[in-house]
Amino acid sequence: MLKKLIQLLCLVYVVWGAMMPAFAQDETYTRWEGDTLVVLDKRPDYPEVTVVYEAIVADRPETAARLVIERPSTHASRVALAQQLNRWDAFILASALANDCPAELIKAVMARESGGNPNAVSPTGATGLMQFIRSTATAMGVLNRYNPEQSIMGGGKYIDFLLDRYEGRPNQLELAIAAYNAGPGAVEDAGYRIPPKHETQVFVPNVLRVYAVYLMQAPIAGAERVRPAPGDPLWPEIR
Repeated sequence: MLKKLIQLLCLVYVVWGAMMPAFAQDETYTRWEGDTLVVLDKRPDYPEVTVVYEAIVADRPETAARLVIERPSTHASRVALAQQLNRWDAFILASALANDCPAELIKAVMARESGGNPNAVSPTGATGLMQFIRSTATAMGVLNRYNPEQSIMGGGKYIDFLLDRYEGRPNQLELAIAAYNAGPGAVEDAGYRIPPKHETQVFVPNVLRVYAVYLMQAPIAGAERVRPAPGDPLWPEIR
């Protein structure tokens, strides 16, 4: 019912646009992405992304249905990034199953660390898809940090190590993500909280949001055995 209502609103929007002379050559079309109705519009006077409608989905109160106006340039960039990340799904699945670690969490960390670029190098020398420094790579058995398969396998191993380190703590997932970025020592020096370092303060919620999207909208096929369920300590809670 909600989707039909939003589709009707969208239809009114498209018809209204077609009636305006200044927009005679514009192209507008829609698609659903989970609970989000996305409108692609070539009109130059809209910002990159504008939420113009939002309503709670009756049977999924943890999500929202949104009507979004998105310029094609933004859409093309987002699709290109998704394709770059998705190309590593087979390696991510293998790492998840080998290390008993959620595949979607590995992918979310990779997305935030390197954007799926196996040649990424940070200003501090962290390298590859999972952005290993040399000492951590060695500890995780990664001989070539630029090798995608080795990097992802090591990334899953390191995430699992960190999850085990903080098992039993109410903020286990957040601490493991923070430690991936800042190191376990920084997390423990901060009293088992997210360290005050700005980069880590931004990194943790960003990874959690991407992780939630992958779990709910784009789960990796074959990773069901290691995928957490809602209410599990490894299920992300977005605040």
